[in-house]
Parts: sequence; structure tokens; C-alpha cells
Amino acid sequence: MMIKHNLIGSLVLPVALMGLTQVQAAVPRKVPVALGDILVLPKEPRQEILKGIGPKVFPKLVTKIFDEQATVSQRWSAMNSLVELSPGPATEQVIETCLKNKNWALRNAGLFAMVQLNKTKAEHWALQLLTDRSLIVRTAAVETLRNVKAVNRNRDRLWKELENPLNYRLGKSLWIRKTLLKALSEVPVVEDLTRFQRLSKDDDDRLHPFAESAVQSIARNVASSR
Repeated sequence: MMIKHNLIGSLVLPVALMGLTQVQAAVPRKVPVALGDILVLPKEPRQEILKGIGPKVFPKLVTKIFDEQATVSQRWSAMNSLVELSPGPATEQVIETCLKNKNWALRNAGLFAMVQLNKTKAEHWALQLLTDRSLIVRTAAVETLRNVKAVNRNRDRLWKELENPLNYRLGKSLWIRKTLLKALSEVPVVEDLTRFQRLSKDDDDRLHPFAESAVQSIARNVASSR
């Protein structure tokens, strides 16, 4: 059974593709297959196939990342594949282009990709995107700072974003405020005690557990230091 897609040269589908649901176990060992079909595979068979193709697939992965006709999952998979198979300055440049792209999904995916490539750059871009127009991207920026362990040195900035009007809608607290406070509560310092106490009574009760946890943690730290 042939898969009817545009072919990438004369790619050959190896045995690892047997798990692809569209073709099932009856697929012959040699079947031309499009890059889009490879990208929907689980990580291990996908990597095995792409490694077998070699470096000539890298430009095709970049093209797929920026292909507006491709699905979000294909573009995300292409980005992850490029990061996995070709980490380095060239790939970092591609990811930085994603981080400046008008498509929020590329900016979002780019943050997670940069964490794997360069933690210093990931921190830089996360700080830039804390005020992104997309709530999802802003939330990913906070998670990126957590992932690269950069919350403590950026505490003042995170406290500022916690009260940024951008993170409210119609006067109501948006979910990112919980994400911000969760990050701050994981590295509580005594200087922030009053802030945590205030937020333990915030109108958004989703904040209360993290604020209370931070207050308790600060109290324990103070007691143990005496």
C-alpha cells in the first residue's frame, strides 16, 4: 500500500515505521514516505529514521517548521527533531527566529526548544516574552525561568508581572498569576514575606496554597537560623 504524499527524494520507510497507525503492520519494508508522516511517529522511531536520512534532512525540517500549511504537531515535531539531531549555533538561530515569529505557537515551542539548546539564551528570551501578547506564551516564559533555575535572580521582575494589568481580564486574575506565584513560592525569601501574606488573602483563591506554603517555608527558615 503506497502512502500518497509528496515524496522527499526517495526516502525509504524502514521497519520502525510499522507502528504508524495509518499503515499498520502490513506495510511493505520499502515504501516512499513524506516527511509529514515521519514527524507524527513516536520519538524513538522518528529519530531512527531521520538519523538514517542524515544531515540532508535538516533543511527540510527547517522548512517544515515555518510551513504554515503544516499542522501544529508537525511543526512542533520538526522543531524538536532539529534540536535533537542538530544542536548547535545554527539551530539556535532557527529557534531565535521562531521566538520572533508572529505565530504564538512557534514562540511557545521555541521557548521549550531553547531550554534544551542554551539555557542562558532561554532565560534571556523568557524575560523578553513575559509581556508577550499571548497568555500561553507568557505562561511558557515563566515555566522556562523555572526550568533553567532562573527564578531567584529574577524575583523582582516576576513580582512585577504578578501585578501587571496584562495578567488580568475584566478585573479578574488570569491563570498566569498562579504560575508566577508558584514559581516564586518555590524559592521564598524573607524579604518577600509581606507580599506572600497579602496574596494569601487575594481575591483569586488559586493563589492561596502557594502563598501560604511560602509563608510557612519562610517561618521555618527563620526559626532554624536562630
